[in-house]
Amino acid sequence: MTVLPQFDCHRISLTAAATLGAYTRVKLTTSGTVDVAGVTDTSIGYLTERGSVSGALCTVQLHGLPFNAIAAGAIEVGDICWSAASGKVNDVDAGSGKIVGIAYTAAAADTDCLTLFRPDYVA
Repeated sequence: MTVLPQFDCHRISLTAAATLGAYTRVKLTTSGTVDVAGVTDTSIGYLTERGSVSGALCTVQLHGLPFNAIAAGAIEVGDICWSAASGKVNDVDAGSGKIVGIAYTAAAADTDCLTLFRPDYVA
């Protein structure tokens, strides 16, 4: 079974993809870094009081604690995940219209475990 990261608080240190200002709303990129979230981007949280320069670690105040899920297929880091059949999640909406998270870890195939960040809104 896959060992997934454990979180004790709502903050995590991630690498900045660009120079980011304090309190900026951020999204997770496919490379696992954070960048400024645009108007239509789903964010994972906000930077804390300190901004960051590109390539440096920055502290992100997450929207909620990350959680573990079971994949219904291959999922890449940064993919938006939707609810799927049998209590699983997938990177394709099968008609549910329910976004459940953003992939923090990848899943190679059906039944793999992965970690998700909560999205910036409740669907």
